[in-house]
Amino acid sequence: MKKILITGDAGMLANSFISRINNDINFEIINTKEFEFYTNDFHYIKNKLVKKKEFDITNENILKQIEKKINNEHELIIIHTAAYVNTDKCEKYSYEAIKSNVYGTQLLIDLAKKTNANFVYLSTTAVFDPDNYMKLNNGTFDETAKINPKTIYGLTKYLGEVAVKQSLNKDKYIILKPVFFYGDAPNDNSSMLRKILEKIYLNDKSGIDVLLNPDIEKDYCRCEIFADMLYTMLCCDFNYISGEDYIISRNKPKKFKYYLDIIENITEIKNINEYINIIKEGDYLQRHNGISSNFYKKFPEYKLPEFAYNDVLGLKTTLKSIKDTYNTLL
Repeated sequence: MKKILITGDAGMLANSFISRINNDINFEIINTKEFEFYTNDFHYIKNKLVKKKEFDITNENILKQIEKKINNEHELIIIHTAAYVNTDKCEKYSYEAIKSNVYGTQLLIDLAKKTNANFVYLSTTAVFDPDNYMKLNNGTFDETAKINPKTIYGLTKYLGEVAVKQSLNKDKYIILKPVFFYGDAPNDNSSMLRKILEKIYLNDKSGIDVLLNPDIEKDYCRCEIFADMLYTMLCCDFNYISGEDYIISRNKPKKFKYYLDIIENITEIKNINEYINIIKEGDYLQRHNGISSNFYKKFPEYKLPEFAYNDVLGLKTTLKSIKDTYNTLL
């Protein structure tokens, strides 16, 4: 049996993976409920707790107590999804971003060394240099792209990568970089698609800034894709996948306008531009599409489930979750 200690289990990616393995007798999630006291502003809506509490990865005493619970008779895998995410949020709360993404990661690395655990670190494609990859293949890149983060978010996540690679042997870690994932409220509190759907549901026309050219291609996909790909990886011998960086995506980008058109249709609004502010062309950010080269080299026969390509169903599912979340506040 493989035992899993997962951080950030109130978040989108952790939830999707937990749901994926819940009925698999080969995996067991270590119960950390007695240590789950941590919340921040993003766990609440209208002063009501809507996301479950988590254990604080920056609290050394809690990590020592969790260490005592770990039974070394089974293979242990630490999946580290807890992080301060979203570029704007990390710029605004830089201290919290550094504390969580750097200091917290090092404490978990120390725990992994003490327990001889394998380590799965969730990083981001924001560690790459956009000036470099936008010159190549119309913005498409893979795991070999040049590292040069331009934001506090990208920098703190890259420092986490450096800590992992310098502290652990290559046979003890993998690094994952998900691309443009979105999921269900309230666990998804950062993705652009979820934010737009929420604005529309609340009839909030204050506008959300969209710094993207509607004609640029992006590979938005739901968090279940991450879960299925990670599940596939962890079902095999860890030595087979270890010591590598993996971009996680569908490898099937669509124009950003494609997703906006779906949102208009499923919400039955006449003009999505009443809810979003698409920045003028000269101010567009350069966005990108990371390709999962290393994953498909390791798993050439892998095929994503059909749901992964059903963008209408995926966005409808997110919209329903938003409705359900706000209904609990009534």
